[in-house]
Amino acid sequence: MHYFSDDLEQLFVVLPDLQLVIGVIYLPSYSPLSSFQRHFEDLESLVATLPGFQVLLAGDYNLPGISADDWNCETPFCLPTTKAYAVFESLQLFGLHQFNKLPNAYGNVLDLVLSSVGSIDVHPGTPLVDEDPAHPTLLLKLTVESSPTATQAASCFAFNFKRGNYTSMDGWLASHNWSTLHSLPINDAVDSFYSILNEAIALFVPKTVAFTSNYPKWFSSELIQLVRRKNFAHHRFKITSSLDDYKAFSHLRAKCRSSSRECYSSYLQSVQDRN
Repeated sequence: MHYFSDDLEQLFVVLPDLQLVIGVIYLPSYSPLSSFQRHFEDLESLVATLPGFQVLLAGDYNLPGISADDWNCETPFCLPTTKAYAVFESLQLFGLHQFNKLPNAYGNVLDLVLSSVGSIDVHPGTPLVDEDPAHPTLLLKLTVESSPTATQAASCFAFNFKRGNYTSMDGWLASHNWSTLHSLPINDAVDSFYSILNEAIALFVPKTVAFTSNYPKWFSSELIQLVRRKNFAHHRFKITSSLDDYKAFSHLRAKCRSSSRECYSSYLQSVQDRN
């Protein structure tokens, strides 16, 4: 899964054999709060399809003035901005720990290493290009054992034919020596033909995570976003016990109920119209 815009760049890679999701992120300093929320909502959508997978996020969150250990404190009162607060809430929600303790040349830790993996060693690394003094090169060392359920995790992947490289596939098939099929019995020739096609698909069609929604089919995208916002608001209220946070959660809960009724009514009407 990848997403690029002026205020958010992110790429998620799934390693099924290790049951690990790796994400790299860049959030410019001018990114609004909504970009931080979208980043973690995308992560939530991904991990919902991969139960039991661990998470490793590394990237530039551009939140100066916060010590490396503040991210791991029990309460969010040490965090100065709403964007930092949103990141802290997400760390609590996903069970993530911040591991990078190496400040940049200006004394800030802008590049965070967030993970649910038990232990990660972060060391100064050797830069491959000219190093930005605000973003020192980092070398991460972690141990993740291959899971015995990796074969089950691999079943989450499926061929994504929309992203197939059909020009290269066409050239590969055209270069194949099809005359070898002429001398085979008909059943063997058919088996060989399909074997060649399957090899072409494996070579030129990528596999991606087969996303399945955890929401009912009649949920609109707007309702799904409302539900996610409500869940975040509920999590915030559980941390702070603030009356204002409860009111925000209660307001979103009411909007979810109203929108849910509207979506369900529209869905029933569409089903009846088709019949």
